[in-house]
Amino acid sequence: MNFGSVPERCACCRAKLRGVDPDPERHQVADLPKIEPVVKEYRVHTLGFTRCGHATRGELPKGTPTGAFGPGVVATVAELVGVYGGARPMPSEGRSHDG
Repeated sequence: MNFGSVPERCACCRAKLRGVDPDPERHQVADLPKIEPVVKEYRVHTLGFTRCGHATRGELPKGTPTGAFGPGVVATVAELVGVYGGARPMPSEGRSHDG
């Protein structure tokens, strides 16, 4: 998307301005779209056998992550921590990555 701001009047004398700036100052703002998490719930049941009293628990399907986060969340967090060094400020906040 491109947005423009062309002044109509001189800031000093208020005279009407004409013409085209061939090399306008550029200010770009990048953003990410809203992320909607995908939550998968796995239910593992435990059933008891009355004759011997033993309770048998089911198992998660093969390949199911054992933690609370899937590979996409883990990779994103690892990337952000690796690139931005955890709590270190971003370069636009006045410091460099090397500092």
